[in-house]
Amino acid sequence: MIIFKNTYWFALALSIISCAGNEDTSLNTPAVISFAAGIDSVSRAATNILQTRFSVNNRMAVYINEITSETPSITYDQPMQYRIIDTQGSMAPVNAQAPYYPTNGHPVTISAVFPYTAITSDGVFKINTKQDETNNYQASDLMFAKTSGRNLTGAMNLLFKHAASKITVNVTTDDDNIDINYSRINILNTMTSVQLYAEYGSIGSAYGNKESILISTDGSQASSGIILPQRIEADTKLIEIELLTKEKVYGVMPSAYTFEAGKSYVFNINVQIDRDPSIVTLSNIEVIDWADAYSTPQEITGKIKQ
Repeated sequence: MIIFKNTYWFALALSIISCAGNEDTSLNTPAVISFAAGIDSVSRAATNILQTRFSVNNRMAVYINEITSETPSITYDQPMQYRIIDTQGSMAPVNAQAPYYPTNGHPVTISAVFPYTAITSDGVFKINTKQDETNNYQASDLMFAKTSGRNLTGAMNLLFKHAASKITVNVTTDDDNIDINYSRINILNTMTSVQLYAEYGSIGSAYGNKESILISTDGSQASSGIILPQRIEADTKLIEIELLTKEKVYGVMPSAYTFEAGKSYVFNINVQIDRDPSIVTLSNIEVIDWADAYSTPQEITGKIKQ
C-alpha cells in the first residue's frame, strides 16, 4: 500500500508539472501590433498617382483602442504616425515605440487616415488647390481604413478606401489651328473644406468658399484632380481650359449633379474656339468606381440628385 500511495502522488505531481508546462502563456507575453497597408478601389488608369500600393515613406495616422466594456487595460497614443517602409505596404511607427496588444487577450479596433497631414488642430481637412504637383495631389487624396481583431502571428491588414471624388479631363481638338500643348486645366467652383472625424473614418459635408484647383499645365496629357464629394448646381462652370494663347474654354454642367465618394469621373472635351470665352456643355460623363478600368459614357442628367 505504501508503494502504491507513493506511486500515485508521484504520478499526480508529474501530471501537474506537465499541465503547467503546456499552459498557454501567450496572453501574458507582450506582442507587437504590426500593420500592412493597401488601397482599395484604385483606378488602373494612367492618371492615378497612387496605384494598388502606397509609395515608400507615405505617412498615415493610426488610432488604436482596446475592445472592452470595462476600463481599458492599456492606453495608446492617439493618433500614432506610421510610414510605409517597403513596396509591400509594411508599416512602421515614426519616432515612437511599436504598440502592443493587451496582455489580457482583448482584441483591438484600428482606424487609419491617409495622409497624416489631414490631421489638424481644428479638425478641418482642406483640398490642395495646386494638384499639378504630385505631393499636393496625394495630400488631397483622403482615405480611410478600419479593422479589428488580434493577430499575434502577422500584420493587421489596413485596406484604405477613397473618401473624395476624382475628376479626369481628356482634352482633344479637331481644329488644326488650335494647340492644346501646355494648356492649363482647372477645376472650378468646388468647395474645398470639410470637417474630418478622423478616429471614426468619416467626413462632414463640403463647405467654404468655392475655389479653383489647378490639375495640369499641359492639357495634351490626360490629367486628374481630387475634389470633395458635393453637389454642383446646373449652369456651373466646372472645368476651365486655358490655352497658351490665353483663350479659355469652359465646361459647364447642364444640370445639378452630385459627385460621390470613391467615384472617378471622366470628361472628354473637344476644344473649339469660336468666341471668347467658348462654352462646352458637359453632356456626358464616364462614372466609374476607382477600381474599374472602363465604363460606358452616361448622360449627366441621368445621375441628378435632387
